[in-house]
Amino acid sequence: MSRTESLCWSGGLAGLALAGWLIAVAAPASVWARWPLAAPVTLALILVAAVYLRGARAEPAGRRSAFLGGLAAVFLALQSPLAAMAPHSFAIDAVVQMLLRTVAPALLVLAAPVPALRAGLGLPPASRRWPLGGATVASLVFVGAAYFWAWPAARDWAVLSALGRAAMAGCFLGSGLLFFRTLFDLRPEPAGPGIGTRLLMVWGAELGNVVLGYFLTYVSVPLYPAYAARGLWFGVSGFTNQIYGGQTWWLCDTAAIGLAAMVVIFRWARDEDRLRGRRHWLEHDPATRQARQRAANRRVVFGLLGFVTMILGVIGASVAVYEVGYHRAVGHGPTVSVNQIP
Repeated sequence: MSRTESLCWSGGLAGLALAGWLIAVAAPASVWARWPLAAPVTLALILVAAVYLRGARAEPAGRRSAFLGGLAAVFLALQSPLAAMAPHSFAIDAVVQMLLRTVAPALLVLAAPVPALRAGLGLPPASRRWPLGGATVASLVFVGAAYFWAWPAARDWAVLSALGRAAMAGCFLGSGLLFFRTLFDLRPEPAGPGIGTRLLMVWGAELGNVVLGYFLTYVSVPLYPAYAARGLWFGVSGFTNQIYGGQTWWLCDTAAIGLAAMVVIFRWARDEDRLRGRRHWLEHDPATRQARQRAANRRVVFGLLGFVTMILGVIGASVAVYEVGYHRAVGHGPTVSVNQIP
């Protein structure tokens, strides 16, 4: 992982740390004494970290930090007081979901840990990269997992059942690993996705977050009675929890995916510079060099146009869903005035 990528994700982790500080200020001190440690999960994370560090002695410090940061995000989501608070607050549950679905998978994939893990286990290097589906499959699974567990019946099952909770956590982590493994695939075309395909993946993920997050923020009725059945904490109603959770979904999680888009564009530009430099020395025909340069320039233009289109699409969808949600909320007479929604 390069210095630029490290800076991108360091900024994201700093924002996450700020969100954690705000939660810490809002939560009673007694809550932070609850650590729902489960021996299988904790020991598994420690074992994976030990195996990785044993085989990662030659890995750059940035990759080691990314992998350990990903494991730390999983630990926070499953074994920290956040895990104890999540069944009592949809807003906290949205933070846990972001850790499992976006932050942890992105950091783990950026670390490219497979060679180090195989070395730590004493296994020879892998002879091939096993395919896990294309960009379309990865995107559909990533977005579909979020929508499935936003369905009230599925979410209530996850809140009230330990088995449902484990299934939801595994689904979020698995879909995130599949998505970011495809998005951050270092292989050039045709083995890996092209820059346009990668940006479309980001656009689809962000658009899915925005639409679902706005719906949860502006829907006029509470959707998840299971949190109230478990007992709401912090003196916040289930409806207000839903509003804050929706905002976390479409603001914070979407921003994290936007950081991934920056990493994709940076890697693509870096690889293009390397290819142009190599071709300059290998090709002595000026016409061939000029043709390749024009093709590279076209790819740059199309990539930038795709990225701008992605941003405009997200903004347009946000405005459209806001208008629909606003008029629906006014028409149904919500418990909380739309003008009072933070």
